Amino acid sequence: MGDDGDVLEQLDHILEFQLGDLVEVSSQQLANFLVAVGCMNTIEFLGGVRNGELGENHKVDSRFKEGVRLLGGEYTTFGEDNMYRLRNGLTHQYLPSLDDLALIRILNDRNNNQAIFRDNGVLALNVARLVDDIKTAWNRLRCELLQNAEMRSRAQGVLARLPRLL
Repeated sequence: MGDDGDVLEQLDHILEFQLGDLVEVSSQQLANFLVAVGCMNTIEFLGGVRNGELGENHKVDSRFKEGVRLLGGEYTTFGEDNMYRLRNGLTHQYLPSLDDLALIRILNDRNNNQAIFRDNGVLALNVARLVDDIKTAWNRLRCELLQNAEMRSRAQGVLARLPRLL
């Protein structure tokens, strides 16, 4: 597979590294804002690989929203803009609010099949489900890269900008 295989191996290695801590914490039934922030960063990373904007300045919005589209489902239903505002609130304020939702509750509930929902004026973010959905999105991106040589080449270019993880 040559360079194409190297791209996929590097992507796998980076995402295993990124998700390792998130999976570890969520498997211990710990839910906290740092796990939520880590999830948001990983969503942005996936989006940046997918659209080729990883490492480019002033592209956070489009990288993250591309990652939300890759997640699909309830995340796109919740809205790319709402997800982006949630990401910004978690990242920059640690306590996000979305217009009508001034409170947030972080859950770690593998029995709940919802990742993000409104509950009596509170935004609930289920990090256990979010981590699982990110893993699914990672596999979806991997399949897209395998099937699309142009996308794979673009991913190779953006991954080349990153330092190598040992």
